[in-house]
Amino acid sequence: MIKYVYRMIKRFYKKMLRLNYVFYIGNKYSCPVCGGKFSHLKPFRGSYFIKGKEVDHHTPNCYCPKCFSGIRHRLVMGFLKENNTLLLGKKRILHFAPEESIINFFHNMKEIVYTIADIDPRKYKNAVKLDISNIELKDKSIDVIVCVHVLEHIQEDIKAIQELYRILNDGGWLLLAVPIYGPKTFELPNITADERRLQYGIDDHMRLNGLDLKEKLENSGFTVQIKTTHDLQGNYFDLSLSTPHSESDKYLFFCTK
Repeated sequence: MIKYVYRMIKRFYKKMLRLNYVFYIGNKYSCPVCGGKFSHLKPFRGSYFIKGKEVDHHTPNCYCPKCFSGIRHRLVMGFLKENNTLLLGKKRILHFAPEESIINFFHNMKEIVYTIADIDPRKYKNAVKLDISNIELKDKSIDVIVCVHVLEHIQEDIKAIQELYRILNDGGWLLLAVPIYGPKTFELPNITADERRLQYGIDDHMRLNGLDLKEKLENSGFTVQIKTTHDLQGNYFDLSLSTPHSESDKYLFFCTK
């Protein structure tokens, strides 16, 4: 009974938050997830420890006030809509730890076979259990993989990348995003969860990824293009921002096989 009441209160609270988007309506920004148009966006507020020092990640104009999509969600959806020919024809799509907004996008496509997966499938409706470091699927069995903010949680990220390459069909593609902190990956061996929180910001992050992730992907066989928020045509972002949060979420790796 208590859990039911809690869920109802939480649902009502979220509904009220969504309704206040009317105070943001305008034409300066648009959202490729929900289609809304806004004069400004909701801010991100918070700080994280990065390499042992507390860093303010406050970012104005960060979240969509209607659907709450963040920078990385609008980056992925903006890329997919801008490059919609990539999804023409029948496709077998695998989506790890799926974001609600992106799930809805794929569910509306008729020709695809869409599978959502997670190490804990109970978190998602109709998900299958897959370990990204040991994917129980056949070689070349998937045409498209979407993997957004997953690899930073994986201890053996190179093994996971090799698995993604193995199951991807020739001519297929992987859309990958992780938080990026500078040109080089920062990773300390054998540290505890509390130490990871102080070094990486979140205790279940295994490293601070850098742009040299591109080399890891290429070494596993992928051809890689790095896309950023500045590469999209829509007015989905405040491109004047340069905060730790906006900078870490601005990158997308488009990987082909």
